[in-house]
Amino acid sequence: MLMKKIEADLYCIHCCEEVPHEVTYIRDQISHIECLECGKTLEFNHDIFKEYKKHVYKSFIDKPKQFTEESRKDLSKFLFDLPVRIITKPYRFAKEVREDVQDVYEYKKRKDKDKNKDQHD
Repeated sequence: MLMKKIEADLYCIHCCEEVPHEVTYIRDQISHIECLECGKTLEFNHDIFKEYKKHVYKSFIDKPKQFTEESRKDLSKFLFDLPVRIITKPYRFAKEVREDVQDVYEYKKRKDKDKNKDQHD
Protein backbone atom coordinates (compact mmCIF):
# COMPACT_ATOMS: atom_id res chain seq x y z
CA MET A 1 0.00 0.00 0.00
CA LEU A 2 1.36 3.34 -1.05
CA MET A 3 -0.56 5.55 1.37
CA LYS A 4 -1.42 4.92 4.99
CA LYS A 5 -3.62 7.03 7.26
CA ILE A 6 -3.58 7.01 11.03
CA GLU A 7 -5.35 9.06 13.65
CA ALA A 8 -3.35 10.67 16.44
CA ASP A 9 -3.97 13.23 19.16
CA LEU A 10 -1.70 16.19 18.44
CA TYR A 11 -1.57 19.76 19.67
CA CYS A 12 -3.32 22.09 17.21
CA ILE A 13 -2.10 25.70 17.22
CA HIS A 14 -5.47 26.85 15.82
CA CYS A 15 -7.61 25.01 18.39
CA CYS A 16 -5.06 25.68 21.17
CA GLU A 17 -5.47 22.18 22.55
CA GLU A 18 -4.68 18.55 21.90
CA VAL A 19 -7.24 17.21 19.43
CA PRO A 20 -7.47 14.30 16.95
CA HIS A 21 -5.57 14.68 13.69
CA GLU A 22 -5.40 12.49 10.59
CA VAL A 23 -1.80 11.83 9.58
CA THR A 24 -1.24 10.60 6.01
CA TYR A 25 1.97 8.78 5.11
CA ILE A 26 3.35 8.08 1.66
CA ARG A 27 5.50 5.06 2.33
CA ASP A 28 7.40 6.06 5.48
CA GLN A 29 7.21 9.84 5.10
CA ILE A 30 4.51 12.17 6.43
CA SER A 31 2.62 13.73 3.56
CA HIS A 32 -0.31 15.49 5.16
CA ILE A 33 -1.63 16.29 8.65
CA GLU A 34 -5.20 17.47 9.07
CA CYS A 35 -6.87 18.62 12.28
CA LEU A 36 -10.18 16.80 12.57
CA GLU A 37 -11.64 19.59 14.72
CA CYS A 38 -10.92 22.77 12.74
CA GLY A 39 -9.88 21.28 9.37
CA LYS A 40 -6.54 23.10 9.16
CA THR A 41 -3.89 21.15 7.31
CA LEU A 42 -0.14 20.92 7.15
CA GLU A 43 1.13 19.71 3.77
CA PHE A 44 4.53 18.25 2.91
CA ASN A 45 5.47 18.13 -0.75
CA HIS A 46 6.10 14.61 -2.03
CA ASP A 47 6.22 13.23 -5.50
CA ILE A 48 3.87 10.26 -5.16
CA PHE A 49 4.80 8.93 -8.60
CA LYS A 50 8.49 8.93 -7.67
CA GLU A 51 7.70 7.05 -4.45
CA TYR A 52 5.64 4.51 -6.41
CA LYS A 53 8.43 3.96 -8.95
CA LYS A 54 10.94 3.42 -6.12
CA HIS A 55 8.61 0.90 -4.50
CA VAL A 56 8.09 -1.09 -7.71
CA TYR A 57 11.82 -1.04 -8.51
CA LYS A 58 12.77 -2.16 -4.99
CA SER A 59 10.23 -4.99 -5.00
CA PHE A 60 11.59 -6.35 -8.31
CA ILE A 61 15.22 -6.00 -7.21
CA ASP A 62 14.59 -7.69 -3.84
CA LYS A 63 12.71 -10.68 -5.26
CA PRO A 64 15.76 -12.80 -6.28
CA LYS A 65 17.39 -12.15 -2.91
CA GLN A 66 14.18 -13.11 -1.13
CA PHE A 67 13.92 -16.36 -3.13
CA THR A 68 17.55 -17.22 -2.38
CA GLU A 69 17.10 -16.64 1.36
CA GLU A 70 13.89 -18.67 1.48
CA SER A 71 15.43 -21.59 -0.43
CA ARG A 72 18.48 -21.64 1.82
CA LYS A 73 16.35 -21.49 4.96
CA ASP A 74 14.09 -24.43 4.05
CA LEU A 75 14.44 -25.83 0.53
CA SER A 76 11.65 -28.40 0.80
CA LYS A 77 9.11 -25.82 2.04
CA PHE A 78 10.27 -23.38 -0.65
CA LEU A 79 9.81 -25.98 -3.42
CA PHE A 80 6.47 -27.11 -2.00
CA ASP A 81 5.09 -23.51 -1.84
CA LEU A 82 6.51 -22.38 -5.18
CA PRO A 83 3.72 -23.67 -7.48
CA VAL A 84 1.03 -22.00 -5.36
CA ARG A 85 2.99 -18.75 -5.24
CA ILE A 86 3.44 -18.78 -9.02
CA ILE A 87 -0.30 -19.26 -9.53
CA THR A 88 -1.40 -16.63 -6.99
CA LYS A 89 1.25 -14.00 -7.80
CA PRO A 90 -0.65 -12.39 -10.72
CA TYR A 91 -3.69 -11.92 -8.45
CA ARG A 92 -1.60 -10.50 -5.60
CA PHE A 93 0.25 -8.20 -8.01
CA ALA A 94 -3.02 -6.96 -9.57
CA LYS A 95 -4.47 -6.30 -6.11
CA GLU A 96 -1.39 -4.31 -5.08
CA VAL A 97 -1.42 -2.27 -8.30
CA ARG A 98 -5.14 -1.55 -7.86
CA GLU A 99 -4.56 -0.34 -4.28
CA ASP A 100 -1.62 1.82 -5.35
CA VAL A 101 -3.54 3.36 -8.25
CA GLN A 102 -6.41 4.11 -5.87
CA ASP A 103 -3.95 5.78 -3.45
CA VAL A 104 -2.44 7.87 -6.26
CA TYR A 105 -5.92 8.91 -7.42
CA GLU A 106 -6.97 9.86 -3.88
CA TYR A 107 -3.74 11.81 -3.34
CA LYS A 108 -4.13 13.67 -6.64
CA LYS A 109 -7.80 14.44 -5.89
CA ARG A 110 -6.88 15.85 -2.46
CA LYS A 111 -4.05 17.92 -3.98
CA ASP A 112 -6.45 19.35 -6.60
CA LYS A 113 -9.01 20.12 -3.87
CA ASP A 114 -6.34 21.89 -1.78
CA LYS A 115 -5.16 23.85 -4.84
CA ASN A 116 -8.72 25.00 -5.62
CA LYS A 117 -9.29 25.91 -1.96
CA ASP A 118 -6.10 28.04 -1.95
CA GLN A 119 -7.19 29.85 -5.14
CA HIS A 120 -10.53 30.80 -3.60
CA ASP A 121 -8.99 32.07 -0.33
